[in-house]
Amino acid sequence: MVRDGNKLAWLNEDQVRHLANRYGTPVFVYNLGAMARSVEDLSRQVNKAINGPTIRHSIKANPLMSVLATFDKAGCLFDASSIWEAKRAIQAGISPRKILVTAQELTEGWQNIVALGVEIDAGSLKQLDDYGQAFPNTSVSIRLNPGFGSGMVQRLTSGGSQSSFGIWHEYIHEVIRISKKHQLSITRLHSHIGSGHDSKVWEQAQQFLCNLLDLFPEVVTVNMGGGYRIPTFANEPPFNHEKVIGDACEFLHRISNFFGRKLNLEVEPGTYLTGNHGSLICHCIDTGATGSDGIEYLKLNAGLTEIARTSLYATPHPVVGVPRIEPEKRNQVREMAVFGHCCIAGDLITQSPGEFSAIGKQWIYPCSAGDLIVVERAGGYCDSMSLKHFNSYPAASVIATQGNNEFFVIRDRESLSDVTRHELPLPSGCNS
Repeated sequence: MVRDGNKLAWLNEDQVRHLANRYGTPVFVYNLGAMARSVEDLSRQVNKAINGPTIRHSIKANPLMSVLATFDKAGCLFDASSIWEAKRAIQAGISPRKILVTAQELTEGWQNIVALGVEIDAGSLKQLDDYGQAFPNTSVSIRLNPGFGSGMVQRLTSGGSQSSFGIWHEYIHEVIRISKKHQLSITRLHSHIGSGHDSKVWEQAQQFLCNLLDLFPEVVTVNMGGGYRIPTFANEPPFNHEKVIGDACEFLHRISNFFGRKLNLEVEPGTYLTGNHGSLICHCIDTGATGSDGIEYLKLNAGLTEIARTSLYATPHPVVGVPRIEPEKRNQVREMAVFGHCCIAGDLITQSPGEFSAIGKQWIYPCSAGDLIVVERAGGYCDSMSLKHFNSYPAASVIATQGNNEFFVIRDRESLSDVTRHELPLPSGCNS
């Protein structure tokens, strides 16, 4: 964070005030044009390397219909983390043949979407066996745990001995046995080691998969997952993902020549495509302090019900104060904690990075109740993984722009009736 306060990422103050007045708060705002350009920029940079990669949008990052349509038009394929996500994407108009399901659970009826053309990425021996029983003599993808992982924090590490993701690397012989049993062709090897990973460990995972190519002669795709870090604060150095992915493409090209078969690289940039292209506009609803040895803080009319990842992963988001009118004390920022509106400990926006028990603070204009607050880096893994309906708060509305200063609603704000619409009263005659 910066001592003179965070700056707005892509909106300006007049836009923030206008959007808050027109649509109310809390409200998510997405720049769909910038999301599309992130795909184009990554493709252009990486395609300077030999055999550029296939880019998959991770649906879990942001599954809204308009976002999916944006990435579809930009040329992305899609990674679904559940059968429900795959069905949602199909419902939004995405071709089933563009969807790969990498899920912890193959929900009942999964065979129906496979019949439509959706691919399954088996993440366990049971999933592989179930797939083989349902679709013998076909091709399939497998997700492997290489025995190591890397994440920004331990909770974000999805490889290694403490992870339940993927088939453990010592069970390769079982993969081969099951595939022979059902006459399956393994055509894709997949590994995802964690979010916010170390690129050197990512390269080790790629080497691990390539070392298995002798055992799987029909593999034509190596999927290296995602987890690419993006800077949280403006003064952090950027991460050169283009070089890392470009080097991977060139490595696979050399491996392709060695084995005499063309290998395609797939990546799932996730946050890289979405994170910095979304903002959450809120109101400051209260302020307080806890004495000389305590903290000075703000409270928002948003929190875990909009952004849970701050508390779940100890990952802060930049917070920017936008006063209702031009302030007289613009430069008098103070180090403050920012809390959400949920009545539970842990609803903290300014989480101390990597420290789950520490109250973090940021340098921010000392807003008063009624002023506006913008939480940045909210385009991915925020609305989609929030604790919607906790404390019975309705879900926020979502608006978007193509980047031309014209804004439109892509999801209406919920009402209390929306929150309770599936509830049923006790049957008559039951004791209350």
